[in-house]
Amino acid sequence: YGKYPVFVDGLIHDMNEVVRASLVNGRDPTLSTTARNHGSLAFDADRGLFERVQDPAAVVRHPGPAVVLTTSGMFEGRAVQYLASLGSDPKNLFLAVGYQADGSIGRRLLDGERRFELGSTTVEVAARVEQQ
Repeated sequence: YGKYPVFVDGLIHDMNEVVRASLVNGRDPTLSTTARNHGSLAFDADRGLFERVQDPAAVVRHPGPAVVLTTSGMFEGRAVQYLASLGSDPKNLFLAVGYQADGSIGRRLLDGERRFELGSTTVEVAARVEQQ
């Protein structure tokens, strides 16, 4: 679907299912009908609009351009795996769409820091980092 594959990771998939279920079973007949007839309003794996991530390492190995949607968690947790694997490529973009608390990796990235110790690995981030 579209120009690039879209991978959905983490709670985004779960939240999408909660929204879909509440719309299908909701009080608004128009939204309920739309949700029943068109699947999820945001993402629909059955229609091939996205692929749910089972293994983040497989996404990182994917050849060519792709879009990865994951909860940022202030770039802690799963998002940091993508940062460690994909952050060194200046062609990549990490877009933070939520709050990034002071001291978090996300805030430090937005403030311009580009070198991080992640466990026993030093990560140099050359990718663009922006906040929406």
